[in-house]
Amino acid sequence: RVRESQRVAVLEVERKRGVQGAVSVGWRTADGTALASRDYVPGRGRLTFAPGVTRAAIEVEIIDDGAYDLADESFAVVLDEPGGGASLGEIGRAVVVIESDDERRALVKQVASLMSLNVDAMQLAGASWREQLAEAVTFEPPRQATARALDGPLLGGASPPAALSLSC
Repeated sequence: RVRESQRVAVLEVERKRGVQGAVSVGWRTADGTALASRDYVPGRGRLTFAPGVTRAAIEVEIIDDGAYDLADESFAVVLDEPGGGASLGEIGRAVVVIESDDERRALVKQVASLMSLNVDAMQLAGASWREQLAEAVTFEPPRQATARALDGPLLGGASPPAALSLSC
């Protein structure tokens, strides 16, 4: 299990029944409810165990999209193509569960509760937090103000400040 905000899942591969000679094993990721390039960075590689080495790690990057996820998601890491006389052990596949960050879920539920909203009846997972905020906030410059270049002040002189309005 890995929290989405941790940004990396680390899986340990253990070599058993002997430490003589070099052995290797291939690995790859496989989609489950979590999707490659959306929820995690897909990976493929080969671990090589030098003589005497019994453990190696596989790291898979988790994509924290900032979205409010209603449920945890998962993908698999599969071992394949053992080399150097090795064979796959009892566990050749591991399921990685990406836990939706409880803080985000709790915050949304707390705000919804304060606003007397039924979160279960709403669709909140359609966009990232950035997209939701951009959709909810509009920028309305005052009529007398003129915008300047991006590297200078946006509103000059004694013009009234820009107005932000929240749309629901």
